[in-house]
Amino acid sequence: MTRRLLCEGDDRGPAAPVIRAILRGLPVVVEPRGSRGAFGPAVARDPAARALRDGDFPDDPAGWRPCAGVGHWDEAGVRLGWRWRRKEIENYLVDPEVLTRTFGWDAERRIAYDALLREALAACAERTAARMALLQLVPRFERPVVRRFDPTLAGAELEEELRRRHRRTTQAASRSEEELVARFRELRSLCLPGGPCHHPWVMAGKDLAGAFARLRGVRGTFPELLDTGKLGDSVIAALHRAEGPHRWLPEWEALRAEVEGWVGR
Repeated sequence: MTRRLLCEGDDRGPAAPVIRAILRGLPVVVEPRGSRGAFGPAVARDPAARALRDGDFPDDPAGWRPCAGVGHWDEAGVRLGWRWRRKEIENYLVDPEVLTRTFGWDAERRIAYDALLREALAACAERTAARMALLQLVPRFERPVVRRFDPTLAGAELEEELRRRHRRTTQAASRSEEELVARFRELRSLCLPGGPCHHPWVMAGKDLAGAFARLRGVRGTFPELLDTGKLGDSVIAALHRAEGPHRWLPEWEALRAEVEGWVGR
């Protein structure tokens, strides 16, 4: 019986190529299937299938702490598969260890990148809080409400943008406009430096990668980070060249061990 591991994204995205590299040699076919809402029910009905979903923002931001490994994805008592510990697959594409191995950085360059990543975190902190505040505001997806924020917005301007989005909702909102802003302020304290969510696993990897291009001096010091598409291609190419790429990160080792246990039954 052919085992299938379904993942989010499509053939143009990084998820499937990264997962295929991590699981290289195992008897499992990795299939990108768009959003998990499209494949979750199908997995529950197919004993030969499991799925791997994004980690998303923390369910409990105040209590969030980094935890190596891979989480289980269960719904209604049914094991659907696994859940990344990080927000999304792109978080792995900006990981210091992954990029050090991809580009062969020495210790000095690794330290410089760590400093750059801290700058990117600071640049994304408030927007992350705003995105988290919007979670479950409306029952169904509305692009004008949840679309990405202009990276130049901060403070009172970001609060005003949240108010505008609340007014655009066409469905019954779970919070009032004032409650939405209050939630943002609460989350902002968790996402700013010193808070548990001021961490490269929590903030969206796509946001962090996009922030690099807006930071001063990056063009001269880290030109390889400026094109997010080429950055992902470089990481994926390095993974497929490497021997045992699952050993690069504890989460990848854990995922491979989980899948080995599943296909070995």
